[in-house]
Amino acid sequence: EPSGGRLRSMLGDSFYVAFGSYATLGFSLLINLILVRKLSLANYGLYSVMLSAYAMGTLIFSLGALPIIQRYLPELIARGNRQGAIQLKRIAAGIHLVGSLIIAAICWGFQDQLAAWLNAPEFPGLLPYFFLFLLLKFEASIYEEMLTAHRSQKFRNLALAGFQAAKFALYWLLLPQGGSIETVMLYLVLSNALLLGMMMARAFGLDRDLPAGTDEPLPWRRMIRYGLLRYTTTLTL
Repeated sequence: EPSGGRLRSMLGDSFYVAFGSYATLGFSLLINLILVRKLSLANYGLYSVMLSAYAMGTLIFSLGALPIIQRYLPELIARGNRQGAIQLKRIAAGIHLVGSLIIAAICWGFQDQLAAWLNAPEFPGLLPYFFLFLLLKFEASIYEEMLTAHRSQKFRNLALAGFQAAKFALYWLLLPQGGSIETVMLYLVLSNALLLGMMMARAFGLDRDLPAGTDEPLPWRRMIRYGLLRYTTTLTL
């Protein structure tokens, strides 16, 4: 593409990345302020425990899919390897799905031990909400990276801002004073379902516009080696 068009495209992407980042941070701050005011100290602590359990679980069972998408999907798109790009996207989404199911199985099998370790006796009763939240949010994260690889920064960042705005509206308008942790988790599930639906529809829709140039097999050995290296590096930081 001509240098002038490339510069405008880069500036446009930069604007949307900045907008999405600041909107996400701003809404996150407002959401935390609302939850601090509307939830009891015990419920807010339990909400934080749920988010921490998600972060720990997905860190351990991410299995290197995100860095592989970050590194290889842009290359496949640039080389015109349409079938390879589509195949990689579906495999990466499947890896996150498998990771979510592994975490869910561990939580279900060791729910009493986890409740004692997390000092959260309510944890077993919240497992259905936690499973749905885990699955939706973890899957949405891989589709986010796919949109970045496609340079679909406008849609990606507007969707992230809309997701945070929807979550903010749910907590601000519908969460009663002294609201229950079940209601908070339900709103997390609903907002993340919205985010995943938007990201997935866009990521699959972009497949139609991929150029069909080469049809080379995926470099499995290189991708697996790279993903495992980044995965182990993340775990040992």
